[in-house]
Amino acid sequence: MPPLPLLADNPRLRRLAHEFLRFASVGVVATVVHYSILISLVELAHAPLVAATSAGFAVAAAVSYTLNRRYTFSHQPHFGAGLFKFIAVGLVGLGLNALIVGGLARAGLPYLLAQVIATGTVLMWNFTAARYVVFRAKS
Repeated sequence: MPPLPLLADNPRLRRLAHEFLRFASVGVVATVVHYSILISLVELAHAPLVAATSAGFAVAAAVSYTLNRRYTFSHQPHFGAGLFKFIAVGLVGLGLNALIVGGLARAGLPYLLAQVIATGTVLMWNFTAARYVVFRAKS
């Protein structure tokens, strides 16, 4: 069996790893925004959990699109067209996030633990969709 390619030996894999790390870094910023809104709405405003996590997700998505468009991906689609795709992809992520948080909280997990699980799961969806749908260079 041939050895697995190392990042240094494979420019495409290296580029993918760098994109993912930049995407994850932007994700940290967006996650701070999301969690700040979620916790504020739940703890201070006593808002319903799914509404609070959805509001936080929406604001964080706007932050994420702006930063990813500028720093993460080499292809920058026209702002409006890219934003439309990003919103479509984000709506799927929003649905996944709400289902996971709501379902795990109903199953008895603390809402922040449910949100952490949802964040990790939705990260994989968001990166894949952003790379191959939103910021994909035309062939």
